[in-house]
Amino acid sequence: MQNITIQEAPKNGVAKPQNGAAQRDTTGAEPRLQSPAVDIYESADDVLVLADLPGVLGDDVSLHVEKDALTLQATRKTATFDRPVVYKRTFYVPNDLDTDLIEAKLDHGVLTVRLPRRASAKPRQITVKSG
Repeated sequence: MQNITIQEAPKNGVAKPQNGAAQRDTTGAEPRLQSPAVDIYESADDVLVLADLPGVLGDDVSLHVEKDALTLQATRKTATFDRPVVYKRTFYVPNDLDTDLIEAKLDHGVLTVRLPRRASAKPRQITVKSG
């Protein structure tokens, strides 16, 4: 089996996650940008990406595929005096994954994205005939 994984793209223009307590902002300033924590699991059939998006609702999540890049963006709307948080992360997708069949589900703040392998990329057994 060929070992290919999704690699994280450079974080061009995305601020580093802020440490410590949430900052208060009463002026309606720009949202904080954060890169969500992710786990990536690979099998012969697919690749699963699990992204932590605490406090995000399904309507506030966007997944976009363009060429060999999968971009995840989500917004966590907060209380009146807190700045919203925008999560953004981009991954390079190898060409053995079928981007037309991507599935995504948000459950209790965890986004699960399933990227199935193309049938031509899956391991298969070849029967050898004798005679």
